[in-house]
Amino acid sequence: MVTKISFTRLSKATNNFSASNVIGSGKMGTMYKVILLDGTFLAVKRLNASQHHEDQLLSKLMTLGRLRNNNLVPLMGFCLEMKEGLLVYKYMSNGSLHDWLHAVEDKGKILEWHLRVTITVGIARGLAWLHHWCDSKIVHLDISSKCILLDKKFEPKISNFGRAKSRSFAISDEFGDVELVKKDVYSFGIMLLELIIGQITNLPNCLDGTLV
Repeated sequence: MVTKISFTRLSKATNNFSASNVIGSGKMGTMYKVILLDGTFLAVKRLNASQHHEDQLLSKLMTLGRLRNNNLVPLMGFCLEMKEGLLVYKYMSNGSLHDWLHAVEDKGKILEWHLRVTITVGIARGLAWLHHWCDSKIVHLDISSKCILLDKKFEPKISNFGRAKSRSFAISDEFGDVELVKKDVYSFGIMLLELIIGQITNLPNCLDGTLV
């Protein structure tokens, strides 16, 4: 179950959301590293104002809170207070796959091939579980190396479910259920190419079946 956590507690844990605790930022918000009094490491995402309409967020939390798989970043808690929206996740000590593939300053960040294979298989398993075996049958719609986090053993965890939706409601959308799944598969293929050659590829976003 996902735990409701007070804004005061999270503010204190992040030292009032100090810039020194920032570990990442994106379209949805800013991520902070947190160390609790018992030594537990967590990651807190402070959502941008446009991302936390309460009714929509509560609905999404009900779905995300039920997602439990070895290749997904688990949602541990949330906060909806003082016009703030915060999501609390388990901390992934090895950061994002993107940072490892494109490290410039840290030459020690080199992913050996056996790790790349392990990461690829883990991501594929996580996506397959989302598409076919979880109760809600989720399409992610934003797969990239930036949303793949790595734990201390380099097991990949899919994160960033801001654009995700249930396949059961996707049929009425303009893309349709199958097209949305194809979008995830195509994005996975682009990321796989990036993982193999170590560079971001700029292929056209073809969803007409010619490249999928």
